[in-house]
Amino acid sequence: MKSQQVLNVTREFITQGNIRVGRYINGFLPESAVGSANKKNGRGTNITLLLSGMDREIKTDIPCDKKIFRIRTPIKDFVRHHNLRQGDKVYLEKIDRCVFRLRPVTKQFTFIDLFAGIGGMRIAFEKVGGKCIFSSEWDKFAQQTYEANFGEKPEGDIRKIKSSDIPDHDILIAGFPCQPFSISGVSKKNALGKPHGFDDPMQGMILCN
Repeated sequence: MKSQQVLNVTREFITQGNIRVGRYINGFLPESAVGSANKKNGRGTNITLLLSGMDREIKTDIPCDKKIFRIRTPIKDFVRHHNLRQGDKVYLEKIDRCVFRLRPVTKQFTFIDLFAGIGGMRIAFEKVGGKCIFSSEWDKFAQQTYEANFGEKPEGDIRKIKSSDIPDHDILIAGFPCQPFSISGVSKKNALGKPHGFDDPMQGMILCN
């Protein structure tokens, strides 16, 4: 009979392929899979780990000192294949005594974040279950803040990005460039003798290009 554990996708999971499984050894993962410092090579009995969505299986054991799956590169491939991010969850399913499957808990809806600013709209969409798979923002200081907030730097000027480089997505969100249209923005541009609204050649007309 199948059983499963829900695992959190941590930064270590993403960057190193480390899945902490020490707490699941007693009664879920076989104790024989854990290596021993007394053995010549320190390896335990292999288990089979199936990677859902990749038609791939790996043979691995669990080092006694770290309590993670020894084989880690395929785990990082799994993370990239499913666009997993920190905070996502995956199932570790028990198929048989020594056969397990790793798969995402659910398929989240995806979105791209254009004219992203520092990421306010991204926060709102992530709170309702969305997953951001691409972002674009041309202001370097906003990019720095966005990277500090989310751990990734947005791409630059959307006009210089090929459409083929933007991944398929469910929803496109875009922060409206309000500076040429808002009361404060128009006042500032009038004071500086600069055009506003759709006459602004950069932030106004970008909506029409």
